Amino acid sequence: MSSTSDLQQQDLSLYSDNTPISQKTLSPNYNSLNLLLNSQSNKPTWLITSLIESCLFDTNYINKFTNNPENSAYTIASPRSHVVFASFINGSRVYSKLFKKYLKLDIESHQFHSQAHVKGSLQTLKRGKQTNGFQFISFLEDGFENWFDTLINKLEQLRKGTKENRKKINLFLENPELVLYLQDQSPSHQQREATNELLSKLTQLNQLANVFIVSSSDKQLLDWSSELNNDLSLIHSDFLLKLVHKSDLIVQLKALTTGRADDVTGELKVSRGCLDLTSSIGVDASEKEYIYLANKEGAIKLFYR
Repeated sequence: MSSTSDLQQQDLSLYSDNTPISQKTLSPNYNSLNLLLNSQSNKPTWLITSLIESCLFDTNYINKFTNNPENSAYTIASPRSHVVFASFINGSRVYSKLFKKYLKLDIESHQFHSQAHVKGSLQTLKRGKQTNGFQFISFLEDGFENWFDTLINKLEQLRKGTKENRKKINLFLENPELVLYLQDQSPSHQQREATNELLSKLTQLNQLANVFIVSSSDKQLLDWSSELNNDLSLIHSDFLLKLVHKSDLIVQLKALTTGRADDVTGELKVSRGCLDLTSSIGVDASEKEYIYLANKEGAIKLFYR
């Protein structure tokens, strides 16, 4: 492979209309299910941040001509669409630097408004005034017990109002499969029931919003050959396979298949899911592969593979 210095930098595009988040996916007629998969060596922090930016402001800090949310027609008080970001493995500190630098949002600010009518850290960002354009929830910090009720209540709250004025909701879930790993060991049929119950809850959430599920795709977690009922790889493989069959879009971050390179961090592959998105909303996931370079500040450069 040639050096990235010889390649032309590209914009992030996940859909056939050459956008990271297509306007057609924000229509009220269809809620998409999207998978953002990553390996342990290729963290998805930058990808999640850039997609949330596109949902909120229709800008994307990775892309050359739409990389400044302050020039957007949208604001956090009046966003392009709502975003609820719920993490099962991280607190807001993990994302604070990228959000502050590229989205001009301080998600650790003491000015956040905490809503106590549901259990969980429902923090409202303040960009000029308090608003619910973006919500961050950390189940790692606040506990997993009522995670589903917390999210259902939040989505239903955002859906209140007239249909004409209602904006699309995008729900980002970071590693929800963790609730399966924290359960007591049980026979394989009970583990399958637990997986199916989790998928049922995710489907209910998907009925209220576009859902982006962030999950791991490391090879050691994908193994159907294990003879141990409670093997994490077997549980994870079953969960992920069933999600793939329900998905509209699959984005995968992974290490270079050709080995290490000083000027390449990893690969990004965009694929269609198993569902026909075009027949539903008139736009499809694009099929393409990038290589990308990430620096310590979180800046990303994309190149076609």
